[in-house]
Amino acid sequence: MVILFLFVGIIFELFASIKFITILGFWGSLVWIFATAFAGLMLLKYTHYKMLYGIKDVFGSVRLHRFYQNSMGYVFASALLILPGVVSDALGCVALAFVIYLQFVAKIKPISNLKGEKDVIDVEIIEDTSTEHHRS
Repeated sequence: MVILFLFVGIIFELFASIKFITILGFWGSLVWIFATAFAGLMLLKYTHYKMLYGIKDVFGSVRLHRFYQNSMGYVFASALLILPGVVSDALGCVALAFVIYLQFVAKIKPISNLKGEKDVIDVEIIEDTSTEHHRS
């Protein structure tokens, strides 16, 4: 079943690429392939910076699932942009749009460690050390 989906995906990618080449021409499609591969390589080159800042956020009480989505989205988008083909480039752009959405629209917020933090009353106990209590 997986082999069938893989085969259909490769055939679809091939036909879409041929259609894209007929629209843009040979040189236009060649520039497109190199431009998306370069963009994917640059994303992959700077992904470790994003992961480093994401790990700092995780230790600052950010949800691990959100960090995983954001960091792996960069890797997935860059890998799809590096692969030549129209469908893989489109899926890479969708993955990159998802990462941008997570980064700027759905802001990653820290988790509050104390539930009901507003209900906490800070109390200080002062002991009476006057001389009256120490008389024998």
